[in-house]
Amino acid sequence: LSSAEALGKPARELAVIHVSLAATYTDIRQHDKAVEHYRQELALRQGNPKEECNTWLNIAAAQEENGRTVEDVDCSYDTALRCAQRAGQPKLQRRVLKTWLAAQSRGGSSQTDDTQARLEELCATEGWSPEGGSEGEEDEEEMENSEPMEDSDIQFSDSEDDDKMVCSGRRKPARWNKRNEKGETSLHRACIDGNLKQVQYLVEQGHPVNPRDYCGWTPLHEASNHGHTGNS
Repeated sequence: LSSAEALGKPARELAVIHVSLAATYTDIRQHDKAVEHYRQELALRQGNPKEECNTWLNIAAAQEENGRTVEDVDCSYDTALRCAQRAGQPKLQRRVLKTWLAAQSRGGSSQTDDTQARLEELCATEGWSPEGGSEGEEDEEEMENSEPMEDSDIQFSDSEDDDKMVCSGRRKPARWNKRNEKGETSLHRACIDGNLKQVQYLVEQGHPVNPRDYCGWTPLHEASNHGHTGNS
């Protein structure tokens, strides 16, 4: 990061580095430091409400993992929702509300009914089911909310192999956006099944390690829930 700043790299590339550092701190459960880097990313992405929304979702998740108050987490989700509204993307608004509702349910918030009502109102306006769209709709939403690759993205390898990880601040979306009716990814299912070889393969191929299903669980949560932490 210091080298990139000294070289005068553009804001986009600096934002990418902050996302990478935030993800690393999240992986080692230093959530306060993750939030610091997400906030620095925000400062570099001003004027892009869709990306600001995604970053506020990451901040909210880190705050929840760090045991921050329900009010703090709610504030971040509310900001994410306002960003999604500014971006004019109803599907992104739906994703924020569903994730927010799951977080409130876990935290015992008294505002769950209000969030549920907002979700139902949005879905009624757009003609969607509050329980979530079809798999195709979810795939489309993942694609819409993923940042496109650009030539300035920093790569860890000179290889042109699509299996290599690209540091874009977001993983390549198309490969890993398949979810089942519960919002579970391939990594969720491998962790639930205790399939260590499959978990290792997916991570090595660049699968995001902290996606949340529709109840807000990450693959690591599911491994713990199903008694597989001894395999990690």
